[in-house]
Amino acid sequence: MSTRSRIAYEDNNGNIVSVYCHNDGYLSGVGRTLFENYKTIDKVKELISLGDLSCVMSNVAPKLNEEHSFDKPQEDVTIAYHRDRGEDLNFRVFNNEDDLIKFYIDSDQEYLYLFKDGGWTVYKDDQFIPLDGVFKLIDADPDISL
Repeated sequence: MSTRSRIAYEDNNGNIVSVYCHNDGYLSGVGRTLFENYKTIDKVKELISLGDLSCVMSNVAPKLNEEHSFDKPQEDVTIAYHRDRGEDLNFRVFNNEDDLIKFYIDSDQEYLYLFKDGGWTVYKDDQFIPLDGVFKLIDADPDISL
C-alpha cells in the first residue's frame, strides 16, 4: 500500500503550487528526501515542475544518455507521471494555505509538505511544523511517535 502525500511551495504572489506524490510520503521517506535534497526554492520549483510524482528521490533529472522511464528508472532519480510515463502534466494551485489545507483534509493523502520562508514544513495537529525541528526530535529518539 502507498503512503500518499502532497508537496507544495508558496510562490511570490502568495499562491501555493503543489503536486501529488504517490509513494513513501511518510516523514522518513518523502519528508527526509525533501529536507536533505531540496533546500532551495529553485530546487523545489524544479521538482514540482515535473507535475504529479510516483516517488521523490534525491535527484530530479536523469543522467544524460542513460535510459530513464517509469518502468526502468535510474537509481536515485525522481519518477514523474508526465515525464516518465507520458501522462498529462498535473499541478494544483491554491490561492492560500487555507485552501491547500482544506483540499488536503478532504483528500486521501496522509502527509502535506510545504516549502515556505526558506524551509520545509509538515502539516500536523492543525498546523505547519518545521521539518528541521521534527528531524532533530527523531534523530535524538528514533522511537518517538510523531
